[in-house]
Amino acid sequence: MKKTFELKEHEYLQGVDYSKSFDGMKLIEWKKPMDNCPLGYYASYIIGAEWTKDREHSVVVTPKRGMENVDFVSMFYYCFSTGLDAKRFAEIYTINADQPPIEIKGVNFPVGILTVVHFLSVVSHIRCLKKGYKSRTVNLKKIRGHVDILKNDRINISQHRYHSIYCEFNDYDVNIPENRIIKKALLFAKKYLKQSHLTGKGGVLVNSLYAKCKTKFADVSSEVNIDQIKETRYHKLFKEYGEALRLAKMILKQYDYNIRNVAVDDTKVIPFTIDMSLLYEHYVYGLLYEAYKENVRYQFKSERGYPDFLYCSADYKAIVDTKYIPRFESDNIDLYIIRQLSGYGRDKEVLNELGIVDVENASPVPCVIVYPSEGQTMANPFKNVDFKSLVSNEEDGVVKFYKIEVPLPTV
Repeated sequence: MKKTFELKEHEYLQGVDYSKSFDGMKLIEWKKPMDNCPLGYYASYIIGAEWTKDREHSVVVTPKRGMENVDFVSMFYYCFSTGLDAKRFAEIYTINADQPPIEIKGVNFPVGILTVVHFLSVVSHIRCLKKGYKSRTVNLKKIRGHVDILKNDRINISQHRYHSIYCEFNDYDVNIPENRIIKKALLFAKKYLKQSHLTGKGGVLVNSLYAKCKTKFADVSSEVNIDQIKETRYHKLFKEYGEALRLAKMILKQYDYNIRNVAVDDTKVIPFTIDMSLLYEHYVYGLLYEAYKENVRYQFKSERGYPDFLYCSADYKAIVDTKYIPRFESDNIDLYIIRQLSGYGRDKEVLNELGIVDVENASPVPCVIVYPSEGQTMANPFKNVDFKSLVSNEEDGVVKFYKIEVPLPTV
């Protein structure tokens, strides 16, 4: 009998012996997280729904306790507000549309809206619509292309319409299969957004994103058949179309290419995963970017690794790292994290990027840990605030180490 195991992030999967059917899954890991914990399967920091290798059972992992009402729409939108490219965002989640859906109970998963927001963001970044030649046969007043002699004789000459000429020619326009597939997926996205009843800032942002895409494809038809959808390929010269078409096909396939099937179903979910640690990292970057723009550098790479962010203004410089670990609200920073960030603070490439030339005589660079809190929500804590003022409380026993609480947005 098939069974669905439901856990919260980092919870222990009790009553399950070691089985190779769980190997290779993203949602759970075989480990012993602490000395006082038993060896066994534990949910990771990845949420979602996933089948076991033998498809006999499924695992559903939901956000941490106190974070069940996360506003994923706002988080996704902030990810794209930094100009995050589609390939990087695709690293945050996976969707296995080819696998059967998984039965769930009372769990509100963002898989549908995740795909829609990703799709809309990619489409909105298409700079200009691809055009192509389309063969047309039309009755005209003057010759264009070449005359279709047989049709012209049958339709015009035989009817004494000597003022008309039946012509066949190639027309260069945007109504090509690639654009029509994207337009059709936009209609599916529109219906999904309408049924989702999105509220708050996230809802406003996503609906405005849809309006932008709709305007861009206003002159494109949505008439396309299933064979065209399955067979369409994109040209290497139009790389932005690759991800848009991939997501469009995913949306259309999800609802079996029938817009009547578009519905928000809270009893089944397509197998998917979301890396909450990576999502939180990009969300924080979106907040920092909104507040400080060019003063924030994301993942500067040196030979010895890279911190999440570097903050560099005229009067303040800092190394900033996100940790998707709510316990920092009450606990001290772990020693291995202190060592990690201290190492970045002694990396000459990192220091030079911060504008510190005399690295031999430089003072220790402030290190800041950004972590989420549970059950709270607030506006962007960085906006209209000097970053230096947020790092005033030094961690006990550690020089120039600080913590900043950045809650996950909630609905």
